[in-house]
This record gives sequence, C-alpha cells and structure tokens, in this order.
Amino acid sequence: MAHQLKQENLQVTIDQQDADLNMLFPNGHKFDRYGFLITEPYGSFGASLLIQAAIVHFYDIDPARRDTEPMYPEIYMFHVGGAFGDHSSFDFWPARKEIFVQAHQPADLLAAIVDRGITRLAVPDITPGNPELLKDGANTFADIGSARNLLASCFVYNASGRTDDADVVLSSDHASFESNIPRTLDREPILEKYYAAPESMSLAGPSVPTDTDRWVDHVQSRKDEVDRDAIRLSTAQRRHRVGDRLVRTESFRKVSVEDMLSLLAGF
Repeated sequence: MAHQLKQENLQVTIDQQDADLNMLFPNGHKFDRYGFLITEPYGSFGASLLIQAAIVHFYDIDPARRDTEPMYPEIYMFHVGGAFGDHSSFDFWPARKEIFVQAHQPADLLAAIVDRGITRLAVPDITPGNPELLKDGANTFADIGSARNLLASCFVYNASGRTDDADVVLSSDHASFESNIPRTLDREPILEKYYAAPESMSLAGPSVPTDTDRWVDHVQSRKDEVDRDAIRLSTAQRRHRVGDRLVRTESFRKVSVEDMLSLLAGF
C-alpha cells in the first residue's frame, strides 16, 4: 500500500468544492492514528476510499515510512458486536490492529479508541445514544477527556457508501483503489498460490518469508468468518459507469467531537 496508493488517483470534494487530503485531515501530523468502526460483515467497504485516503495521508505526512523507515500504516478497525471479516489486505496489520469490542458497552468502546490514540475516527451512521453512558468506565471523565484531546477529524459513513447529509465525497476510477476489495474477498487464490509455491509470494518492504507464513496462517484462520459471496455481489454493484470508466464513489458526513461522543454512546 505504501507505493500502491497515490493521492492523485483519488478525487476529494468537501462542501461541493474540490479539496485534497490536507483538507480532509486538517493539521495532519506524524502521530495521527486513524480508526474505523464496523458493525456488519465488511460494512467497512462503504468507507473503503476513506480508509485508503488515510493510508495515503499517513505516508505523505512522512514519506520515509515508505522505504527508509518502513512501517505499516497506523490504521485500526474496531469490530463492535462481532467479528466482521479479516481486513489485513487493507493493511490493518499486524493482527492487533483489528480490535473486537462487545456491543452496548460504549464506555469499553471509548476506552479501546483512546487506548490506541485515535485522532481521526469514522463510524457507521446510527441513532446517537446518551453520552452519560460513556461515564460508566473506570473513571467518569478520563476517557471522555482523552477523546476530546485526541480527536481531530470525525466522520460518519454508511455501509452502502452513501451517507445522508454528506458533505465529503471521495471517488476514484483507478485500479489501485479498487484492488484491495477483491483481494480481501477472494482468499482462495492467495492460499492456493502460497501452498503451491510459498517462495512465489511477494514480500512487502523488508519482510522475510516467516512474515508471509504468519500472515497466511491468519488469513486461513479467518477466511470463513463471514459470507464473502454476498458481500462480493453487493460491493460490485456500488460502482457506476462514467463513459468507459467504472468509478467508485463514497460519501461521508463530518461531525463534531461532541456529536461523535453521542454516536459512540449508541453502539
């Protein structure tokens, strides 16, 4: 992903005006961490372009992370109320970057978010809850204060890719922003290639074969977690044709930190 995704292949519109990633994630810095909540099987695909925008932003902030000091992006997926599919092909890796939290425990969810130092957060569009529920943790104000201190960008998305009252639109017709969805859903070819010829697997950055072995074990353990066939069909239908191009477009709604706290209380 460090070299696969480029900002020029992603179109950003904010408030119906052309924009860029520095406007999408204002006041970006090298310590930004990007969090995404998911509540249904691969519902995160409704925010696939925002996830990938976060990855580009992570590397553009400090280009040395691509080669000189290689890193996986600081992106985190919070599965709320279940296990909703392996996201490691989107570079949510190592596996600790996918976090599993019980539903209807908003104080625990908030604690998990601030524990990871999340500064940019996107959640599915739901009915807000009572923020008082966020005080049911070990301390009534500590995690709320940490969230207010950390969060710089808050977004709402819909699993369909179309969010009500959206003011942010991302779109791309470039294969680099599309390839991670089929790679996530079509696990069998990857596993077949590995078991037939492990040495043929491409390695990321300074990875060694043992790293690939561990990743494949992870993919194998989670490949039957959700019904990928149903997701594959619905995801393909979200692209639209513009002339001879297939374009993926997703919309999002920016919200304040206080509104985000109310939303978190509803999960």
